[in-house]
Amino acid sequence: MFLLSFIPDALIQLVVNGVLIAGIIGCVVSFFFGFFVRWMPWIIPYRMLLQILGLVLLIVGVYF
Repeated sequence: MFLLSFIPDALIQLVVNGVLIAGIIGCVVSFFFGFFVRWMPWIIPYRMLLQILGLVLLIVGVYF
């Protein structure tokens, strides 16, 4: 754990905020999936993966 003291706090905060924002975006995209399919039809096979990954990232981001 002492190795985390060598990483600047701003970088750790940036990574945690990035994970949180990615989780929020993933959850919003999976919630409004029908709306986004019109412009991005290639994401149809990845719907379940997007929902799970978005939820996991959101939970991890909130936990951190």
